[in-house]
Amino acid sequence: MRKRVSLKTIAEEVGVSHVTVSLALRNHPKIPESTRNKIKKIAERLGYHRDPEYSVLMARMRLKQEHTPQGVFAWVNLHQGPSLTKKWLNYYRLILGAHTRASELNYKLEVFDCGGPGYTPRQLNSVLRARGIEGVIITPPADGVHSLDLNWKHYAAILMGNCQFEPTLSRIYFSEYENMLSALTRIKEFGYERIGLVMSQGTIERVNYSWSSAYLGFSHHFLQREEIPILHHSPHVTRDQFVHWFKKYRPEVVVANEYPIKNWLESIGETVPTTVGHVRMDNTPDDFDPNNSFIKKSNWKNSHIRYSGINQEHERLGAGAVDFLLATLYRGEYGVPKHAKTIMIQGSWVKGQSLIPQRKLKRKKSD
Repeated sequence: MRKRVSLKTIAEEVGVSHVTVSLALRNHPKIPESTRNKIKKIAERLGYHRDPEYSVLMARMRLKQEHTPQGVFAWVNLHQGPSLTKKWLNYYRLILGAHTRASELNYKLEVFDCGGPGYTPRQLNSVLRARGIEGVIITPPADGVHSLDLNWKHYAAILMGNCQFEPTLSRIYFSEYENMLSALTRIKEFGYERIGLVMSQGTIERVNYSWSSAYLGFSHHFLQREEIPILHHSPHVTRDQFVHWFKKYRPEVVVANEYPIKNWLESIGETVPTTVGHVRMDNTPDDFDPNNSFIKKSNWKNSHIRYSGINQEHERLGAGAVDFLLATLYRGEYGVPKHAKTIMIQGSWVKGQSLIPQRKLKRKKSD
């Protein structure tokens, strides 16, 4: 039986330390490219293969050790102005999931605001390099095409979101198409056929038309009555536009991701859920605790009604981004990838209180 080739064996052959060999085989940018290539060629000639069981064992041992964090991951926020933690509950949920997972893995997560008066790309690059931070999670704004000018060869980076971004990085985001299909399937199971979708043009583009495509396909194939056109305007849908659309097409259920739909409906004499149903595509779970100490830092106010709809699992997305980043670092995938990878997180249905079986609906007469 052939003896297993170890890092020490390769190190002796090359004339370097086993640490240098380990870094080189993980494509670490601290090792010059010429040295990395030399070590890889010798490792291949000697027949070296990474032992996955050994790698898993070492990872578990590091997790069990109680000491200061192994390192820091950068959470780079490109939104304009201060981070969204003061105005968007679900951004808190993303941060909460990422912080929790990073802590479990014995890492620290640090937020860098770069979208407004915070760090410039040049300053960010200098700070990350000076502090030895190599893992970066980027959270870009939802609309438009965005970019970040970093010296990418020094970093393993993950993009969070399904937006347009330059350069093309591996990314993790919500499974929006499947989430919309899941919501529409649930609504149909409640007995509804007339389902309307309301979204801003910016939101439709932000998810790369996933929600609108799923809605149009589902309506064409599975709903028996005439299709209701999507209500969408740029930059936003107004109350007057909504009221005109609603009175013209009379949907039994309104699906939306934004806007005070319930208030708009009540302003024209409708009642959620007794005369019209309402489903939200970016919901909080039934067991969500608004008194969570992390959440309390925000100015989010709990609604008296728990909406039916899709919980996009923001905590899981944040945690998944950390896992994805750590795996990318472990594989030594620094810089802009030749073939970017994608991970999608599927949401879950929230029963809520804004959708009842269609047979219980008390429809108002058309005006």
